[in-house]
Parts: sequence; structure tokens; C-alpha cells
Amino acid sequence: MSVNEKSIALGTFDGLHKGHLQVILQSEKDKYDPYVLLFDVHPLSVITGKAPCSLITDEMRRDIIESLGVKIIDVSFSEIADLPYDEFFKKYLIEKYNAKALSCGENYTFGARGEGNVEKLRKLCEEYSVELHIAPTQTYNGETVSSTKIRNLLSDGDIRAANAMLGREFSYRSIVVDGDKRGRTLGFPTANQFFPDNFVKLKFGVYASKTVIDGEVYPSVTNIGIRPTVHTERYRSETYIINFQGDIYGKEIEIRLTDFLRPEEKFGSLSELSKAIEHDSKISQEIFNNNTCII
Repeated sequence: MSVNEKSIALGTFDGLHKGHLQVILQSEKDKYDPYVLLFDVHPLSVITGKAPCSLITDEMRRDIIESLGVKIIDVSFSEIADLPYDEFFKKYLIEKYNAKALSCGENYTFGARGEGNVEKLRKLCEEYSVELHIAPTQTYNGETVSSTKIRNLLSDGDIRAANAMLGREFSYRSIVVDGDKRGRTLGFPTANQFFPDNFVKLKFGVYASKTVIDGEVYPSVTNIGIRPTVHTERYRSETYIINFQGDIYGKEIEIRLTDFLRPEEKFGSLSELSKAIEHDSKISQEIFNNNTCII
């Protein structure tokens, strides 16, 4: 094997779900160095002018891929969007990146107007003596795993099914911002976070969650929505981290959602809200302890 001979995983990898991970793991099976080809933007943002909502931030996607021991090739999609599929294969995959093996999903398309498909890729690989691995389509409860399906599950509050399709707990990271401190007066100090632009919209409600702070994982309960009891206008994530004490304002923390507990609701008083948070926290703690849904 000469220097920098690569096995490259191909795809959009917009959700980094079970199907995407299978493609990436295929690239590790060769004797060549494993890589993932990542575009700087979602292809649809260039092709149609509008990208679908993100299921994962760019930073988290890179962290997960690199945690698998796979390196990343960054590509500007605008640079290759209009290239015929065979030209992309030859000029980029072969000449520029020195690919000796490729992996992709069964429905992979590439090149201008998506005219390249798996069969055309197979013929090109045979012509250039490149190994090709096709990852089998992943399913859950008889349905094909896809980023679109996961978005729909998240908007419906079916976090368990979404996590099963992702192959991991749906999570997000962002900075803890200053809130109104009302949770502190209720005995339940909370971490307020806003979502990145064009991030997937989650069903408003209360979730059992895990919070990661400096590598430590804590049980928590997260409200996602507009907090109707206290009239918040801006959509946000608000998390009570059970039995945690410390100043995390201005710190980036990660929230992992595990179970949907109940829809967001407006309470008649702050006392009722406090009792609801206490009840939700007990359930979240039990789910965290048992790593299973008990409601």
C-alpha cells in the first residue's frame, strides 16, 4: 500500500443515522486509510436553494466521525455540483484523493443532476480497479431508516423511535444563556439554550434527558417549547440537571433526549409548575437509573 491510499465513504451524511454509519464502517474494512467525504453544505441548499432542517450540528458530526477513527475530506459542494458523474469520479476520487476503495448506500447518487448511481459507480470502479462496498439499507420496524423519517418522528415526539433509527440518542450542543432565574426560585435551576438556525423542530413538551458537562453525564429533564406558564416567546430548550450544582452560564453543554414524558402545558400557578417539574424529575431519574422507559 502506497502512502495516502484511501477507502472513502460517500453520501450526504446529513443525519449521521444508522444507515450512514453502516456506510462509514464499511470504509474501515479495507487495508486502506478510512475517510469520509463531507460537503460544506447540504447538496439541496445548492440544487434547490433550501436545505432540510439539520439533525446534527457540523461540529457534532465531525466529532462522531473522528471518534470512529475515520478521517474527513472536506469538499465544497458548489465546486463539484455541475461535474458529470464520471468526471467527479476520475478527477476527484481517483486523481485528487487517491481512492482505492469506496463505500456507499444502495440508493447513492452523484454527479450533476444525480445522474450517477450505484450501477454506474460499480462500472467505474471495475474500470479503475477500485474496490466497492455497498452498505445494506437499514430498517426499523419495517421502515427504511432515513433523515426525513427521523425528522418526522422528532416532530411527533417519538424520541424512542428516532433514537433507534439514529443508532444513538438524539442530542444537541449549545451555549447556556442567561434566563429569568425563575427556575431557581422554584427550587429547580435550569439551563436555557437556543437551537442553531435551521435545526430540526422538536415536538413541544417535556423529555427525560441526559446532560453532558465536561465529559460527565447527569440525569436531567428538559422542556422544549415556549414555556406557556411564564409566557416565553422564543422557542428554546430548558433543562433541570438533577442534583447538579455549579455555574454553567456561557458554557457549551450537550443535551441527549431519551423519552418523551408529556406535552408542554400551561399551569394555573407557579406552585403547580413546581410540582410538575418535581414529578418529571423523579421519572427522568428512574429512566436514567434503569436505562429504560418506565411510564
